[in-house]
Amino acid sequence: MEKSFVFNEWFNYEKFKIGDVYKKEILNIPSFPAIANNNGIYDINIDKDVKLTWLCCNIYQLKINGGGLLSKIPEKPINNLFFNYKIYNPNTTINNGYIINPFGFVSYAPILNELSYGSCYSYKDKKIFVRVSDPFSIVKSQECLEVKRAQVKNNYYSIGPLQFNVIERFSSGKINIYETNVGTLFTNNDIALLFDHDNEVFLKIPYHDISYHILYPFKFFKFHSRKLDFKTNAFVLNSEIGFVSNYEIEIKFESGILNINSKKPFYIVKGGILRSFNVLMEINTSFPYGYEFINNIRSGYSSVVLRGITNKTIEFEIFNVSDHNSIIEILPKTRTEKIEICSHLGCYDILDSSGIYRIPSPSGCYCKAKIYLSHESSIKNKLLSNLKG
Repeated sequence: MEKSFVFNEWFNYEKFKIGDVYKKEILNIPSFPAIANNNGIYDINIDKDVKLTWLCCNIYQLKINGGGLLSKIPEKPINNLFFNYKIYNPNTTINNGYIINPFGFVSYAPILNELSYGSCYSYKDKKIFVRVSDPFSIVKSQECLEVKRAQVKNNYYSIGPLQFNVIERFSSGKINIYETNVGTLFTNNDIALLFDHDNEVFLKIPYHDISYHILYPFKFFKFHSRKLDFKTNAFVLNSEIGFVSNYEIEIKFESGILNINSKKPFYIVKGGILRSFNVLMEINTSFPYGYEFINNIRSGYSSVVLRGITNKTIEFEIFNVSDHNSIIEILPKTRTEKIEICSHLGCYDILDSSGIYRIPSPSGCYCKAKIYLSHESSIKNKLLSNLKG
């Protein structure tokens, strides 16, 4: 499997470079060595005299004037690490047919952009889309429904320990929109999109010290603090509430007050680090044309996303941002030959067992999985006929 940047749209090294020389900040990204190796980066120049050569497993070889030293990457992480994510487009050879969910999890996150697919909800001058669909399945679509003003049953809406004073409520089926004291919340299946808010949002929480996780590409690291101030794309409070944005969000905390500074809409997710990371991936990915090629998938603690479809292969990216090792089980709908797995440690093949592929996904995994379709594959034939057309 060829080396290529893991979601180059999501993680751009250029902000850490001046010409061909890297800034020393790159050493304070805890997950950098694995990402570097997985993307074909085997050495970097810090300045004219210092060169780092990556081995694996957070170990690097430091060369100064031709000398050598083995050491571990610094454990103190960079305080402000965020990216303005670009939309990721899975590379498929299919340009007609059905729009499919490219993820190994159910899609729920609301999207505040105009889309040509999914369930549409009209609220005042805005259209909000929800791409409800099972893993690797066809996305359901509907004409835009106008949400109607509904009775305010409670004067507040809660997401875990967070409470929002409700002014107005609008509803359509399971979808609710709350106009609150801090902004407007569009809620669906424990995922809330906050928009039309002030740049600074102040939230009271019943804690004077907190444990929290910060996302470093692509793993969450846990910290504990009584006071904090940092910038990130994903922050999870006490393993229960996530704050997610494809732009920069600044998080401050002191004396029971959580201050979130964001000029753009952001998401509040009831769930831990896996749910928050899945929302980050979902809001930054365009759903492609495709076929339902997976019968069943169990992802465990991992996140699986379609990378591409050709007439010979189906390729995925696999991430495990948790502290737990995991196993992914995939049951394809079509006949296959094998799965090739590549990580920063190398590539190897996996054969199916009773039609099921079991893929190891250790904590911190940034892996590529490529399913090789058999010659008789019905999907392969569909793809070939599509290419000829």
